[in-house]
Amino acid sequence: MPAFLVLGAVLTEEDFAGWGWRLPFLASLPLVAVGLYVRLRVREAPVFREAVDAGRVARVPFAGLMRHQWRRVLLGAGAMTIAYTLFYTATTYCLAYGTTTLGLPRTTMLALTLAGVALMAAGTAASAAASDRFGRRRTLIAGMTLAAVWGPVMFPLMETRSVALTGVALGGALGLMGLTFGPMGAYLPELFRTEFRYSGASVAYSLGGVLGGAVPPLVATGLQAGGGSAAVGGYVGATAVLSLLCVLALPETRGRVLDDDLARPAGA
Repeated sequence: MPAFLVLGAVLTEEDFAGWGWRLPFLASLPLVAVGLYVRLRVREAPVFREAVDAGRVARVPFAGLMRHQWRRVLLGAGAMTIAYTLFYTATTYCLAYGTTTLGLPRTTMLALTLAGVALMAAGTAASAAASDRFGRRRTLIAGMTLAAVWGPVMFPLMETRSVALTGVALGGALGLMGLTFGPMGAYLPELFRTEFRYSGASVAYSLGGVLGGAVPPLVATGLQAGGGSAAVGGYVGATAVLSLLCVLALPETRGRVLDDDLARPAGA
């Protein structure tokens, strides 16, 4: 985001659209190598090594996951959806909406979005800590309830065309994204048994990303054309309610002893 803000300030619209947008992606290539190095150096969790020693590693974990814990995959994906919906609505959709429909300068929208991302980082850290203290489920319920209220509020704030209120709208959405995202790093893996844990968490996370990341910007465009920005805000609020219902259907996992999985017969 800072890179796009700088490029938007120094390049013309034609240069940015023609080649400038590629520069941040090219500059991020070294980070891919760093990420790969870190991943290869991470040791497996003790509970997984115990499962290996006990011969409990599934040969086809995805098949076993879909057979035994498919319901948690779907509920976990549904719980994950609102975080991505808030993020991509506040960044991808609102950036276009703010510049083309409301007439706000692109650099202003990028700066406001960057400030919102800082709130997202703070919200992520705060909710992760809260989930360790108060529980994953309780923290997520609070964040999703607030998101259900904020969805219908954010677009009336933006439509004032006030820079300050637009910043509040984006900052609120991205801050709530952090609140609903922070506990997920622990919550999703804890929902699944040891032999399916990696597959379960990754499938639920990725499916939630598709539902919350790819769908909302496309749906929002149609809703805007048919019902105005109020319909887009209602969609965000409805997604928050859907994620909330998924979390309510899932158990609390804080304090769960993952080693208990090893005491159960395979397939139980």
